[in-house]
Amino acid sequence: MTTLIVDGYSVAMSPGMSAAGFSVPGADSSNQSGASELPLPGSEPSYEPSIDTSGMPSHLAYAVNSFVSSDGGAAPIRTSYAASSASSGVIPRGSSMPRSRISGEAVGLSKFSSPPPSSSKNVRAGAAQSIQTNTMALNAYRNVFSAQQVLNQSLQRLSTGLRINSAADDAAGLGVAESVKSQVLGTKQAVRNAQDGISLVQTADGVLGTVHSLLQRMRVLAVQGANATNTDANSTSIAGEMDALRQEIGRIGQATEAMGRKILGGRYTEPADALRFQIGAGATEFDTIAITFVDVVDIARAQLGQIPQDAGANAFREAITNIDDQIEVISGARASLGAVQNRFESTIDYLNVSVENLSSAHGRMQDADMAVETMNYMRGRILSQSSNAVLSQALSAPRGVLTLLSAA
Repeated sequence: MTTLIVDGYSVAMSPGMSAAGFSVPGADSSNQSGASELPLPGSEPSYEPSIDTSGMPSHLAYAVNSFVSSDGGAAPIRTSYAASSASSGVIPRGSSMPRSRISGEAVGLSKFSSPPPSSSKNVRAGAAQSIQTNTMALNAYRNVFSAQQVLNQSLQRLSTGLRINSAADDAAGLGVAESVKSQVLGTKQAVRNAQDGISLVQTADGVLGTVHSLLQRMRVLAVQGANATNTDANSTSIAGEMDALRQEIGRIGQATEAMGRKILGGRYTEPADALRFQIGAGATEFDTIAITFVDVVDIARAQLGQIPQDAGANAFREAITNIDDQIEVISGARASLGAVQNRFESTIDYLNVSVENLSSAHGRMQDADMAVETMNYMRGRILSQSSNAVLSQALSAPRGVLTLLSAA
């Protein structure tokens, strides 16, 4: 009988058993060392080994009587166990236990006494315990800062309604957007300029309409005065009324004022002195409309002169011809003002279409998509809350050093 010492326990081995815990067929019973040749792979022993494991713990008793082979095969053998106590969980003597087939090498008892050492390739070095540098907190803080930037940008865009609030948001897009914005604002102002032009033209046309009426009355009086049935008293009365109408035409020409300018007093009758209205966002000649006016004061002075009180029928006939000429002048002036007013109205329609299209283009460049920004805001809010929670956990990590100090 051979005795094997395992972890301080004495294991009695029967003759023919090797130190690895196996019986070898045909082994010499006089070999007390238990060393023998192992059977070839695939061969089966025809014996039942008996190992005395009385007094051993259950896990060591099981380790002594079991092993793992390289091919994973298993076959039942009869082993003998001695339970140290009923509650120790040791498998009773004579029970059937698995054993593996031997595949070329013996497995010693030391394989079951402790786990194999881990490979250095599978071991990851952990962070050193330090209170000076908290890498986890720094990483978490960086993520907190990034989440706050996303949240702040979303809040700014939601509050202003603009996608580009500064040059940093979109440097290239800002230049294009501001250029389009200049066109939009300039075109809107051009619309107002055209509307002011319409107001001025309407004022001048209204005054010239009054002058037209006065000239028509003077012509009627001239026709009446040219009749041979009129007495000298009648002719004098007719001439007096015509002179009063002439003076009123002159007064209207001097008194008429529109937007701070006397437009019928002889200042804006020539093309070089024409009033120019800016009806475009650019600075070219195509962005202006020039307007000239008739000199009503000159008409009042030249259309008849003063008809003598004793003027005859021939003087009134000459007045008819002169009045017709002045009526034609006023009619031409009013027609020109009407054409300019139509130009202003057409220009306003065109400019309003331009404002609409340019505003749409500017909006696509600079306006914020509220649906997208709302989604980004919720994303930033969730990231901010989660990163703050992780940061609080990372900040408490160095507190584990205190446990080491307390243990010391």
